Amino acid sequence: MTATLTRTWSVEFEKETLEKLFSKYAPHVPLTRKHPSRPPITEAEKENFYQYWAATGGHDLSIVHRVTISNWWRKKFEQASPNERVEVAAQLLELDEEIQQRRAAYIKQRWHDIVKQIQSFRNSPQFCNRKY
Repeated sequence: MTATLTRTWSVEFEKETLEKLFSKYAPHVPLTRKHPSRPPITEAEKENFYQYWAATGGHDLSIVHRVTISNWWRKKFEQASPNERVEVAAQLLELDEEIQQRRAAYIKQRWHDIVKQIQSFRNSPQFCNRKY
């Protein structure tokens, strides 16, 4: 299978693509904020924000790390003989499966934690007392 890019990436292209995806698969998700964001006020909000901020930084670092590893595997594959390529591909698929199994549990736990934080925030006096 060959993929052909018909447009170059830009912020506008990414925004347009995301808006199409949201409108098709998640039309209940608003595309713009109804209210401006505000900084965390309570200690609990600050703690949750810092955890989110640290997790986001860790995620970004993970992406850079994965790109480096992917480039290493790609280079190894390109330099291999046809017989070695079969072995390299098999190793990569085996490792990828193991990583996905490890990540599945982590993602499930993080999602559970995020849902709990959202529920906690929605029940907080700061959220309940907001005027809409």
